[in-house]
Amino acid sequence: MLKPVTNFYVLPEDVEVDSLIIRGDEARHLLKVCRGRPGEVIRASDGLGKKYVAVIREIKPDAARCEIAQISRNENEPVVKITLAQGLPQGLKMDYIIEKTTELGVHTIQPVYCKNSLSERSKPAVLTRKQKRWQRLAIAAFKQSLRSHLPIVELPIEFKDLVDRAVEFDLALIASPDKGSVPLHSAIKKRQDLSRVLLLVGPEAGFTEEERESAISSGFVPVSLGPRRLRTETAAQIISALVLYELGELQ
Repeated sequence: MLKPVTNFYVLPEDVEVDSLIIRGDEARHLLKVCRGRPGEVIRASDGLGKKYVAVIREIKPDAARCEIAQISRNENEPVVKITLAQGLPQGLKMDYIIEKTTELGVHTIQPVYCKNSLSERSKPAVLTRKQKRWQRLAIAAFKQSLRSHLPIVELPIEFKDLVDRAVEFDLALIASPDKGSVPLHSAIKKRQDLSRVLLLVGPEAGFTEEERESAISSGFVPVSLGPRRLRTETAAQIISALVLYELGELQ
């Protein structure tokens, strides 16, 4: 018997008018771990905003055909789309950041190469494999948190290319403990009708002064996350959660 909160990821191309097919690892998980059987009800999300309540009609190790009973749109999703630009940290910290900010409701995760990044630049083939693993982590967190939209984890880009994108957003914030930063609440309170917000968090060693000034001159507002020094993985969660809270998206 499936638990009511069991949630599966279905590829958009595997959804038809009145049916859907769960494939691959998801189908194996449904059969072997959840012990799904014909007639049982499951939840599924296509990652593009649609969630389904469906009844299993046929199940095999590599695919499960289900009849759609109910469709909902953008359930559990923030109205404001937040992009988290994260200075690449060392080790598995990026995994943790992806998992937790996906649970919180971030829309897109953009890794960024900064001058103080301790993480070495990977060869293209290695980077592609790493991105695929990051995306799998996002899928797992997306399922666990019952979201409708699957955050996309982009390939890393250079800092300069990131700050040039500030104009694409209604508001761009850079987490900065330096003098001159304003409380996050103040930065958001002055802005209304926000639909796209860009958040920039530095790696373990933070931003260089040159990077900070470059971001500010490109339109980023420097914001403080409090008087205590935070780890980069903590800062990523805090700024995401605070922005969502200030915009009324955690109510």
